[in-house]
Amino acid sequence: MGDVELVLSWCIAGVLGSAGAGKLAGRTTRFDALVIAAEFALAVLLIGHVTPRVTAAAAAIASGGYLVYAITRHAGERCTCFGSRLPRSGRMAQIVRNALLALVAVLLLFVTTVGQDARSIFPVIASTAGFGLAGLIVVGPWLGEWALSTSPGVQE
Repeated sequence: MGDVELVLSWCIAGVLGSAGAGKLAGRTTRFDALVIAAEFALAVLLIGHVTPRVTAAAAAIASGGYLVYAITRHAGERCTCFGSRLPRSGRMAQIVRNALLALVAVLLLFVTTVGQDARSIFPVIASTAGFGLAGLIVVGPWLGEWALSTSPGVQE
């Protein structure tokens, strides 16, 4: 697995793992339990580099599904994609987050399909960069919503 594939895999695994872990902290339905299991399983397969093309395709399909779900929600609905105890994202933040995740997943599918036989030169740096990118995808929309909802210079 080359460095690019490693960064992309760990990024998606970080986002999916965060979503699953966040959901575990709150109340879960049977459907939630299935989603959590699927998110964790896909994250483990991505990190473990098990059947990379199939796993990349599954990640692209899942992230595409998340994006469609975000686009079709009502404007006022806020998601609990990362559980009920973490901040709930507005529709635009969901769309941005899921579009970024879908982009990373499609890039991973491209890289695994085209084939990159090179070994990772800097695996620790690549996996750390992947988790860093995951952090930006998870936290960035929350920070964007917060920044847009506060008025500079106004004190309470």
